[in-house]
Amino acid sequence: MDRFAASNVMKAIFRRRMGNAQKTKLFSDLPESRQQLLLEHVKLEVGEEPVIAYLGGDVNWCLVTNRGLFWLDVEGIHRLSIFDVARFTHDMGVALRRGHLDKRQFHELSVHTKSAETWVIQLEAGAPFYAVWRTLDWMLDWANRPRQTASPEDRVA
Repeated sequence: MDRFAASNVMKAIFRRRMGNAQKTKLFSDLPESRQQLLLEHVKLEVGEEPVIAYLGGDVNWCLVTNRGLFWLDVEGIHRLSIFDVARFTHDMGVALRRGHLDKRQFHELSVHTKSAETWVIQLEAGAPFYAVWRTLDWMLDWANRPRQTASPEDRVA
């Protein structure tokens, strides 16, 4: 477990935050056909497990694993190791300008990398948004503990 977060802890955080919803589920709760569809688009490492999936449509999905996350947007499929993430945030100013006056409408998670890049991932609004965010925050905390050291193969090109 040195290089991979505990998927059972991630599942517990997601469940406790009541994340299972229409478009966001624990990967194991997805129909097998949906699981296979996602796995056809990602290359998991040995020991890497899919944990949470958001299926927003043909050009919008996100898969959280015990190693990091994959997502699809209009630019294509992206992969990011948790060891490359500096922090996760939400831009409330942008949300407010779009008319999202209630935090249950927030659905854009900003991912800030250690290399100063920022990615915006679309998620399901409401409890699923916060459940995914809290799970990723736990992973980030896990990755930054002193005993977790990122080796060169943990970096994503």
